[in-house]
Amino acid sequence: NDKSFKDRFAIESGPLTAAIRQAGVTTETESRGVDLRFGPGILRVTSKGADRGSSEIELSVDTQANIAVTVDWRFALDFCQHVPDDDLISLLVSSERDPVKLVWGTWEYVIMPMSRS
Repeated sequence: NDKSFKDRFAIESGPLTAAIRQAGVTTETESRGVDLRFGPGILRVTSKGADRGSSEIELSVDTQANIAVTVDWRFALDFCQHVPDDDLISLLVSSERDPVKLVWGTWEYVIMPMSRS
C-alpha cells in the first residue's frame, strides 16, 4: 500500500541508474551499502569503501524531505537498469529503517534497508 510511505519522489531513470552504478564501484564486497540521502531539492547517492575510495553524486528532486536510507546497490540497479533512461522512477520512502519502494508503470520493487556501520 503506497499510502504507508511517508514521501514519494520522481526521478529520471538514466541519472539515477548512473549514480547508483558509480556509487556501487566504491563499496566493499562485504557491505555493498549505498546511502540515498534526500534533502530539500536534492538526492545524494553516496558510498565509501576503505580500499576503494568514496563517491557522492547529487541529483535534483522535488522534495522538502530529510531522509537517509542505506540500500544494497545491486538490488537498486537490478530494477533501474530495466527502465528507459528518460522515464521517471518513483521512489517511496518513510524512514531509514523502512523498505524503499521503486515504481515504474506497473512494476514495483521493494528493497529492504541495510544498517549503517
